[in-house]
Amino acid sequence: MKPSVQDSRSKVRRYYCILLATMSLLQVVLVLVLQALIWPEVEVAPRESTLEMAPISRAEVLQLRESARQMFYFGYDNYMQHAFPADELDPIHCTGRGADKENADNININDVLGDYSLTLIESLDMLAIVGNASEFKRAIDLVVQHVDFNRNNTVQVFEATIRVLGGLLSAHLLATDPELSEDLRPENYDNQLLHLASDLGSRLLLAFENTTSGLPHPRINLKHGLPENAYPNTCTAGAGTLVLEFGVLSRLLDDPVYESAARRAVETVWKGRSHRTGLLVKCEWTLAPGSIMPAPLALGSTPTMSTYSSHTFFLVSKRIWTSSTKPTRPS
Repeated sequence: MKPSVQDSRSKVRRYYCILLATMSLLQVVLVLVLQALIWPEVEVAPRESTLEMAPISRAEVLQLRESARQMFYFGYDNYMQHAFPADELDPIHCTGRGADKENADNININDVLGDYSLTLIESLDMLAIVGNASEFKRAIDLVVQHVDFNRNNTVQVFEATIRVLGGLLSAHLLATDPELSEDLRPENYDNQLLHLASDLGSRLLLAFENTTSGLPHPRINLKHGLPENAYPNTCTAGAGTLVLEFGVLSRLLDDPVYESAARRAVETVWKGRSHRTGLLVKCEWTLAPGSIMPAPLALGSTPTMSTYSSHTFFLVSKRIWTSSTKPTRPS
């Protein structure tokens, strides 16, 4: 007998749930691998397992860590030599690349590149991780000298938040942490990175305007705010992952406005989960005027795996940060 449409849909739902579970498992594995590379000195109590796995020696761990360090410097040094202060290095032409001024609809470039020395900002925390305190301080000075967010560029709120806002905040926390064994604070540092983060956060906050659901618009013009004829949909990652960086910014500034906006978006996404399974089954949301609860679009309208993995990762990260770290406010 030919299966009914309802049976087919049930199978699709089951496969979809299996996919989400597998994706969550891969996320955990990735975190464990990164932890082993970054903190190899941490001893983990052995656990019995039926799996036969070849142990990684201390020498192999150090070799892998050095390989990662060399890979980072290969990219960083070439960016500084051939591309800075542009956003990134164009590897084909060995030149710097920023926003596409000639084609505003080129979202593959313009969603990410906003003419704010993106690669340098993203490299700040890595410079501290690899132990290069002098270059970390020099890079902070370069960011303070060159980065200006008052630009007529329309960027994706999600990308600008996780890469630029997050990069500024993490570097500020590293530079002002008195418990670090090595001094990472540049001379005459007066919370300039936090001031830049506040400036960017205020511009990104405009994405939450004109939406009754509380979900942010996916793109914002850094100089003029919400673009005309703005795209009316957003994905789960874009709507529900801003709470980590916005939350850190609120606590450092002692201003709840950023975290409150991001929390409201998370709550809206949470209310949209399936009442039958408790799972989030919507990967894209419409921001149509007048809608109180955003309507879901068809599955597959955005990259489902990336949007759900990002959403899960940032919620867990936010929980870890708020539960184990006392916020540091500017001195």
